[in-house]
Amino acid sequence: MPPRPKSRRNRGLPEYLTWDSARGQYRYTHPTRKTRHYMGADKATAIQAAQRLNAQLIPADADLVEQVTNSGAYPSRGRGKTWAHAVSAYVEHALPELDLGQDTARKYRTYLRRLHDCALKNLPVDGIEVKDVADALDTITSGKRMRNVYHQQAIEVFRYTIQLGWRRDPNNPAEATRKEKTKRQRERLTREQYDAIWAQAPHWARVGMDLALQTLQRIEDVSTLQYTDIRDGALYVVQQKTGARIRIALSGPLEDVIERSRADSRACPYIVHYRPRRLPPRDRWAAGRTHPLQVMDETLSRAFSAARDRVGVCAHLPARRRPSFHEIRSLGAALYRDQGWPEDQVQQLLGHRSLAMTAGYLEGHETPWTDVSSGLCRE
Repeated sequence: MPPRPKSRRNRGLPEYLTWDSARGQYRYTHPTRKTRHYMGADKATAIQAAQRLNAQLIPADADLVEQVTNSGAYPSRGRGKTWAHAVSAYVEHALPELDLGQDTARKYRTYLRRLHDCALKNLPVDGIEVKDVADALDTITSGKRMRNVYHQQAIEVFRYTIQLGWRRDPNNPAEATRKEKTKRQRERLTREQYDAIWAQAPHWARVGMDLALQTLQRIEDVSTLQYTDIRDGALYVVQQKTGARIRIALSGPLEDVIERSRADSRACPYIVHYRPRRLPPRDRWAAGRTHPLQVMDETLSRAFSAARDRVGVCAHLPARRRPSFHEIRSLGAALYRDQGWPEDQVQQLLGHRSLAMTAGYLEGHETPWTDVSSGLCRE
């Protein structure tokens, strides 16, 4: 198959020299390492530099047979594998081993598809440098939060390639790129605000709120907890997002929440349940609904937000910045810390993989003052 014709801007340029329209500069790609170097916008200067580089890096008497023979040995040693190969291998072999929830795994695959098709796609993974990764992340997204998401995914892919031996350099180039500082968008929820919202919420939503406060679980896990998950004096939770398996001992407050959930005497396997005014036919049920009295997480979230707005919590802020149901998880973590729980124990209840993530949840909740006495005696 003949090669694709060069674009108008690249016609007449030496080998490995191209015009980068995004930067408005000429770019030279190293023939073997595939690293990119920018030559400025002056065409004559760039051509002269590229010709000199080609003369040094591509000897005229190179043995073509030897080149083909050597390149054939690359795949067995992992060299010659491109970034696209690396991402595909990670998705196929490493991602399933993380045991992620279905929704989270689907999000990760979406992020990894974009990384697969980014500017690194055809670069050999053994030759990718920090600058290459930084440039690629900048072209994928301009949002700080999403850049950090792609940044972390790139780190994991490079770690995987290093483990496979596809990179001779053990340093991870993605780890050396900057991580953006992001500001929390939503306001934290205080205990006083929680109590005010709780007083305005319907009975079934109070049950969901208290379950979240006591167990620190996400809304999708709270809404799917069933009475059969209670056994041997504990509540068994398998987090949908992370796959973490958590066994929570039944304490007095948690038992009270579960008992209150039974007060309506309605037969439903789900702890959080209610009878809606109108339920569509079974063939039109939302995905994930298995019982007519089941409360979907969207319904629980809307009930919390409606009670919050009736009370007027953070009414001066736009809706996207007011505390959401998810902030109950952060509030509960802070309350456990204030009661003397060490952060690693709070981390276990949250199901976080690292203390750094737990610290992020505790951020914004001030640690209470410790009362101490003073008064040294004068000599």
